[in-house]
Amino acid sequence: MRAVRRAVATAPRIPVTSMLGIPANVAFYGANHPALAPLFSPGHDDDIRVLDPPREVEISNPLIGRLDYALRTFRARMARANVSENDVEAFIDTRDPVSQLLACSRGGIHFFQGAPLTLGANPWMIQIEKASTLFLPFITPGNSYGFDRRVSAIYRIVRALLLSDDCVGIVTNIRSTKRDLPVLFEAPSLAEKTYYLPFFLEPPRPVQKRPRSFLFTSSWHQHEANFYSRGGVDAAMIFAEISKRHRDAELVMRCSLPASLPDSVQTVLDAPNVRIIDQPISDEEMHRLFAEAQFYLLPAPSLHSMSTLQAMANGCICILADSWGSDEYLHDGIDGLRISGREGKNWEYRVHEAFLAERYAGLETPDLAFVQRAVEAIDRLLLDDSQMQAISETARIAAARSNSAEAGRKAFAESLRDIRGRVVRSSRA
Repeated sequence: MRAVRRAVATAPRIPVTSMLGIPANVAFYGANHPALAPLFSPGHDDDIRVLDPPREVEISNPLIGRLDYALRTFRARMARANVSENDVEAFIDTRDPVSQLLACSRGGIHFFQGAPLTLGANPWMIQIEKASTLFLPFITPGNSYGFDRRVSAIYRIVRALLLSDDCVGIVTNIRSTKRDLPVLFEAPSLAEKTYYLPFFLEPPRPVQKRPRSFLFTSSWHQHEANFYSRGGVDAAMIFAEISKRHRDAELVMRCSLPASLPDSVQTVLDAPNVRIIDQPISDEEMHRLFAEAQFYLLPAPSLHSMSTLQAMANGCICILADSWGSDEYLHDGIDGLRISGREGKNWEYRVHEAFLAERYAGLETPDLAFVQRAVEAIDRLLLDDSQMQAISETARIAAARSNSAEAGRKAFAESLRDIRGRVVRSSRA
């Protein structure tokens, strides 16, 4: 580890290895969000040497020795954090052994996403949106109401990992998360290595909008359960009511559908003005869907930053729920619509411990009160062309101003320079 730190501290360019896409334990987490891929496009900063994730590894005694060292160091650190041996071994079992060998085979600063898929074989940094993903797979974001940090072993494990010198940086696209991490982990020092890094977009190409066109999409990995967790049931029922009042309305749903849907939802999806796209499409085709849609329906109980940004950048009028963090992206009535009804039912923010607790149970059936509020808000807009145009343009401008590629890469480079300074100081110590 000392040799790795010296190499990072003395290299002419900051070596950063992407761990996006290593074979982590994909049974519970893919750890490969496409929004982060542009950070690793080569040549955008002369001080940084970004490396693709390692794909293959040749097993050797030195490599096994490095993994053994990482395991022994990890176990010793957890013992000091008063984590039981059983809990330590349970955590190690969730970290794919091949991914750990790959991590040991490549030097530099390792960049992970979502959950700390590392035992600390190298200096590492991590990108998160909300803190609950750090506890995967023991606590999932959609089922985190039972979280209690006073008795949680995974909390103590993650806290020890984040506070170690091996963790050199935490980046987040949510300002609230940056503010909350030192409180959640009862460690003011975390503020020094936590950075705000907005997601960024390449400028969209202008395409003519289709009047009264609505778009719903599920997450990039297209798991069919996302239809429910992203509010697909309520999205379908909202459109059903809108299409009764506006016969020329049309809906595109880019998602994989669950095998069994409520009859009321299936009836909506079988209508001739609804198009289901459940097969892979190109990035170009995906961009066109956003560009053509006038409205983007995303009534999910949780924030989906990249989808919201893509829609806003393309001038879509976003219809979001009052999910935690969505107010950092969208302001109701100004650059989109936020419909109340999820806070208190699907999520709560626990101020005393700065933790977002969520539960996605119940999304398989329509929330009729929520649907009605959304329909009334959309219907008012559909009767006011000037207001629709104003919201669309404001959304486009807001996304371009706050989430440009140039600004995002600059922020990433600045955080890495600060992180290198921390590695240099640790190496000297």
